[in-house]
Amino acid sequence: MGGDSRRLWSLLDMVENFRINALRVIQTELHVLINLGDHNQRFIEDNGGYRNFELLAAPKHSQTLSKAISEVKSLTQMAETLFGDLNCVHINHAISSLRWWTEGHGQKWSDLKSRSVALRNAIDNELKEYLYYQYPKFKGQKLGSHETDWKLQSPLSQRSRSMQ
Repeated sequence: MGGDSRRLWSLLDMVENFRINALRVIQTELHVLINLGDHNQRFIEDNGGYRNFELLAAPKHSQTLSKAISEVKSLTQMAETLFGDLNCVHINHAISSLRWWTEGHGQKWSDLKSRSVALRNAIDNELKEYLYYQYPKFKGQKLGSHETDWKLQSPLSQRSRSMQ
């Protein structure tokens, strides 16, 4: 990580450098969903497409779809919890769009992939815009003690001490 630590950091830089776990889990799960959507879409296309009702009704397909729906619901809940306070329209819309896939609107694996990619990109792009500055340690300590310092130096506290 070397170099000057007193610089602006994007939230994405911080995640990559400091390993913020909840976001790492979301990024990993999105990667899995993107690959799952891509793999299963190619499999469906290679075997007659979405008109092959026998394939779509097969227990393995139904189980895989059910597990994917469950995973997407869990992931979108986690993403809402993590990013809700940012009030970011792009991320919120991408979360809603991915959740919509779970609501039985004729789910297609290609939709899972594209909606997962959209959420991944929204997170990456938005978090690059949130900037933080790493202050030298003594300045950070000063920030933490400002309330006490203000109380000690305020005219009211000085007047009350002089009256005693």
